Parts: sequence; C-alpha cells; structure tokens
Amino acid sequence: MGRRRTRKVVKRPVKILPRIFVCPSCGEKTVKVEIDRKLNIGKVRCGKCKLEATVEHIRRIDEEVDVYSRWFDSYYASAQY
Repeated sequence: MGRRRTRKVVKRPVKILPRIFVCPSCGEKTVKVEIDRKLNIGKVRCGKCKLEATVEHIRRIDEEVDVYSRWFDSYYASAQY
C-alpha cells in the first residue's frame, strides 16, 4: 500500500501598487504623488526636472496610482509637451 499524497499549496504573490512613477517630461522614474485627504487634492512632483502639478477632486477611494494616471492623461491632453 502506498501513502497518502498531500496537495501542494500554491502561494500566489500579492501584487503591490507602485509608489514612484515615470515622468512624461524627462523620462526618469522620479515622480512622487502626495494626497491630501482633507482638501481632496493630490500633488504630483518630479524629483529630477522639478515638474509640479495639482490634481483636484480626489475621491476617498483614490490611491497614488489613480492620481498619477489622471495627471498623466491631462499632461498629454494639454500642449505642455
């Protein structure tokens, strides 16, 4: 008789959201996002080229990634670049 086989437990790695992003102006990975929940605004800053922007009307459920994507879309929608 054989022994009982145990099932292998497959552990899936938990995906974490990024905290530092790529700047569309200089192309470096130096963009940091700060969210002020009381004022419902997000501040986006590049550490290399010193590009700054403010994103307004932040919802309670928004994270840094959401604020960055809104700013990124508005950057390419305008004629800044």
